Amino acid sequence: MTSLHRYEAGAVSPIRNMAVRRFLTEVGLPREHMLFAPDDPALVTAENHGFEIRLVVVGAARDRWYLDEPFCVEVKRGRVVLLHGMDGEVLHVNASPAAFLACLQEFAAGLPYGTVDTDPEELDDAAQRLRDALAAIDYSAFSQDSFWADVVYAVGVGDYTAD
Repeated sequence: MTSLHRYEAGAVSPIRNMAVRRFLTEVGLPREHMLFAPDDPALVTAENHGFEIRLVVVGAARDRWYLDEPFCVEVKRGRVVLLHGMDGEVLHVNASPAAFLACLQEFAAGLPYGTVDTDPEELDDAAQRLRDALAAIDYSAFSQDSFWADVVYAVGVGDYTAD
């Protein structure tokens, strides 16, 4: 397992859920991962379905579809979201940072998802296995406007195969 980046208590103090704050300070998130890079926490606001929400930035996406877009923890609920695009669309990622870490680890455990010569049906099967595994970790990972749904789709079309 990759080493984990632990966050300073003061930096994540706006997060209301004590268990989420404790997880980020005592366990943390990956220092190096194909989909995630930790970042210095910063408090930001975003609009989600007409409501303003407060977020703490905890990292940035490393995936080519979301490159450098911020992963955040919602202050009120403790869920992980991704701010996507110029308008800052809020994409659900996971119900908690603990679920996010588990999903990142599950994704990494399957790499690579075939080779450039892998049959499309085998890629579809690999994507379905990943989807099932991620949903078993966090069923909310596949809610509407979900980051993980996009990752699973990318696995199915061969984006995470060996060269």
